[in-house]
Amino acid sequence: MKLVNLAIKQLNNNAYNHNNDLFFSEYFRIFNTNQNFEVDTKSLMKMYNEHDTYKAISFLKSTVQTELSKVKNYLNIDTDLHMVTFFGDCSYDGHGMLIKGKPYVFFDLNAIIPRIDFYNFNVFATHEILHAIHYYLNPEFYQLNHRTIEEKYLKLLLSEGIATHLSHVITKENKEDAYWFGYLEPEQVLHWINNCENMKKDISHSLHETIHANEFNNLLFNRLFGIDDFTKPTSYRLGYYYGSEIIKKFLQEKHVRDVLTLSYEQARKRIYNYFDF
Repeated sequence: MKLVNLAIKQLNNNAYNHNNDLFFSEYFRIFNTNQNFEVDTKSLMKMYNEHDTYKAISFLKSTVQTELSKVKNYLNIDTDLHMVTFFGDCSYDGHGMLIKGKPYVFFDLNAIIPRIDFYNFNVFATHEILHAIHYYLNPEFYQLNHRTIEEKYLKLLLSEGIATHLSHVITKENKEDAYWFGYLEPEQVLHWINNCENMKKDISHSLHETIHANEFNNLLFNRLFGIDDFTKPTSYRLGYYYGSEIIKKFLQEKHVRDVLTLSYEQARKRIYNYFDF
């Protein structure tokens, strides 16, 4: 695994040019459209020095190397990846991406450092590693290839389901942390699971309407994959549960490598069946 340490470059160069870097080119193309990214990022990173940064990077590198080894053994693959550390605006704490067809996992230290004391980083790192490997093995699920309104929802639903369920299976960490990485207490996660089940019919209806109308619904998207109201987190990120349930059922019938290489058409049928479309 190769470390790409952009965080130190940003920390030591107040005029760092993001446009000259392959990672940031892909990051802004796919993951971040914040016009105030540079201002927001510099404001957040003011509180950190080189010691804080190197300490966090060392911890992440060690964790990712350990968990990557577990993932490779479980999947019986020899895929390697690059790890990118950078300072961002906290839009993503981490995720996987492809650069020139190669798998990368990235971590925003502005989001990571405040969570070091309470995140379950074994399951979190595994989750993001699985995204990178899934995109590498099956690029049609990479965000660049989410071309229709339906694909923006359903491809991400399956991708998050794979990363969520398999991170639990591979790390053997508890399911609550696989869902929320330790952000919520176990009893809150149980409340969230109940909400997911109770809201499934309404979500199914909204998702079907959105796909049929071919109009992107940002409120629905955030209900499934984000958090609009941090005072009510158990009413959000529902797609992680739904996707995980779909993958769990799939693995009762198929090998794990089959789910990573599942075509979108096959995935679409399973998602439609799950939501009774």
